[in-house]
Amino acid sequence: MSAFDFDVTELFDKESDWGKKFHFDPPTDEMIRRAEEKLGYRFPPSYVELLKTWNGGVIADDYEESWLTTIYGIAPEQGGYGALENMFENWRDEWEYPDVGIPFGETQSAGHDMYYMDFRTVSEDGEPIIIRIDNEFDNEERFVAKNLAEFLGMIYRNEKIDEKPLSKEENPLTKEERPMKAAVRYYTKTGNTKRLAEAVANAIGVEALPITTPVTEAVDVLFLGNSYYAFNIDPEVRDFVKSLDKDLVGKIVNFGSAAMLNSTYKKVKAEADKVGIPMDEREFHCKGEFKGIHKGKPDEADMKAVAEFAKKIMD
Repeated sequence: MSAFDFDVTELFDKESDWGKKFHFDPPTDEMIRRAEEKLGYRFPPSYVELLKTWNGGVIADDYEESWLTTIYGIAPEQGGYGALENMFENWRDEWEYPDVGIPFGETQSAGHDMYYMDFRTVSEDGEPIIIRIDNEFDNEERFVAKNLAEFLGMIYRNEKIDEKPLSKEENPLTKEERPMKAAVRYYTKTGNTKRLAEAVANAIGVEALPITTPVTEAVDVLFLGNSYYAFNIDPEVRDFVKSLDKDLVGKIVNFGSAAMLNSTYKKVKAEADKVGIPMDEREFHCKGEFKGIHKGKPDEADMKAVAEFAKKIMD
């Protein structure tokens, strides 16, 4: 299914010599990978579709409301005139634009401001927001659209684009549009819960850290690994939960292992309730080896199970 609800080729000047200078034959997958490596960003699906449909060009004169004049394509050779890879270095190194994403679009100012795909804010389906950076005003950043398809759609319909200053505090994407963020913290004395934490972290692409590492950035999900010690959770776990900021943690997901008792859920929830952080009703628990009991646990099957559990939580 196309990211665009219109024929993107209609946006471009196909007649003038100037327009032809910025247009190239459709790129191969190898050329796209080359450009991604050069820029250090993975191209969003909409941009790949655009490049394979119409690889760079000048916006046609019909779109009189458009401040955008040119969209960069990928040249057969890396240093091609007017191509993305060459222009990326120009804007970053010569003009000192911030390296926040892909500078894909020139404007009527001929370089004094640029349209960027801003990879600091990316939707769940891999689409970065579109911003305009004004080089003349100390690289002031303004939010333009939620993604490339929305931006080009507004240009295609000759709509006036109402920009607004890009706020570092406010995410322009709704909670449903942006990917869930997660963190993994654990407390262990035997190493069993650490192994489970590492399986969780590997499954969701983050790092497993001990509870001595505070949560300082906002996360939707905090996976908390712990166990019973002397029929209770350890005081360090209670102190860690007590230290959490409810404005930074969306919810806690409990997991762990133990030789005798089955779940620390109620104990952890009691502490979470005190700081106003909800607990997901789902949890993972398995047996853990202790003084020869349940030898070899958690085993490979447990590691696979906790990894699948974490993936389901993040779906």
